[in-house]
Amino acid sequence: MLFAIVLAAFLAVTPPPTPTPVPVPAPPTLTPWQLYGVTAEDAELTPQELVAKWREDGSIDESGGVRLGLGGYFSNPLYAIWYIFGYPDDAGGMFYDGDTGLDGISVVNPTPERMEELRALAIADIVIVTSKYSWNELLRVHGEIAATMPQNPGLYGVGMGWKVTDGIVHGFGENQRETRVVVNADAKDIDRLRAEYDRRYGDMVYVKVSGPATLTGSAEAERPPVWQGGGSFYRDWRFMAAGAGFLAILLAALLVLVRYRRKRQTPSE
Repeated sequence: MLFAIVLAAFLAVTPPPTPTPVPVPAPPTLTPWQLYGVTAEDAELTPQELVAKWREDGSIDESGGVRLGLGGYFSNPLYAIWYIFGYPDDAGGMFYDGDTGLDGISVVNPTPERMEELRALAIADIVIVTSKYSWNELLRVHGEIAATMPQNPGLYGVGMGWKVTDGIVHGFGENQRETRVVVNADAKDIDRLRAEYDRRYGDMVYVKVSGPATLTGSAEAERPPVWQGGGSFYRDWRFMAAGAGFLAILLAALLVLVRYRRKRQTPSE
């Protein structure tokens, strides 16, 4: 009994072993070519040759969509070519046209011949609108602004896309389908940044008031508990050991008391 009491007390006060961190290997990084199952030889093909190849190997389905490798599904071959191999210099962007329910693209100064070529690559019907700027031009400006974020605390984010007006998402330009560089900035810096970007880039950049990404108190409270590599288990284990030690001491005291009372009740000879 004494041994049990000592053991329980020892377990209750002994600190838990420090869990040994297990190194987790980083997941392999797949390039777009690996992800979509294309090769260096595919990069040498013209867009027309790529579409012919995808038709032949069954990558293009009856609706005109393309399924490639592990990367998923493109709604038309033109989207796949631009996304995987890069935008041509006259491409302004890709979008879904809610008015017609069709895929759409914007193009800088499209000629009738160019539009016919692009429609043939898309296979299915597609909406083509004029773009003031190319995607590659916007991407360059995006990179320049993003590089200044460490020196601009009021600059919260930079991306490429459309804007929201009265709850409605739409693009830029007269056709409301064009892409721009979109900057999120603090209200106190909005005038300064708008003036700076307007001077440097004109209407290539759209600056809107935003705030830093934060975790709200309610979101913090709703976060599930995180298992700390065995730490929670060891804390519970110590609690249970302390409880067992207390019960053992209490039981031993009761046994001593019972023996004492029996001894007193036994008549002496």
